[in-house]
Amino acid sequence: GNADILPYDYAEFARTMRRYLAPLERGMTAKGWDTASIRPLAAAITRLERSALSFASARDKALTTELPRPAREMANRALLKVERAFARPGGLKSRPWYRSLIYASDVDNGYATMSFPGVNEAVRAGDRPTAIDELADLAGRFDAAAAALNEAQRAVQVSTPAPAKQQRSR
Repeated sequence: GNADILPYDYAEFARTMRRYLAPLERGMTAKGWDTASIRPLAAAITRLERSALSFASARDKALTTELPRPAREMANRALLKVERAFARPGGLKSRPWYRSLIYASDVDNGYATMSFPGVNEAVRAGDRPTAIDELADLAGRFDAAAAALNEAQRAVQVSTPAPAKQQRSR
């Protein structure tokens, strides 16, 4: 049934991501850096939250009817793109085996988790050009995730099948 549509709450995810911006900003300010390069990421997180809320409401509406299987599959393919948007095949610059750009273990404290590790490691290392590149890369990934959620939303909105084509009886 429609429960096959991945139930993940991306709006909550976006809100959690927004909470990581303040500590990042403090880290950059402590280095004496301008924090303007964080703005595009903040805006992209907001766009992701908006797309996530629209998708969630479209998904909930679709749950009241039986979605055609192709629509469900299309929605799930799009949702997998959301996950992939936050993984970089080449991994972190410091640790290529860490593909997630959202969380990694903290190199300086094995028990801690570091958010936005590509940016935060660059800030810690005092490498401003890399931090700026990583921020821009992240912003693009949040936008790619938002685009994938918009695609998933379009998929679940096909819930009213066109009456035109008759189903062939098997």
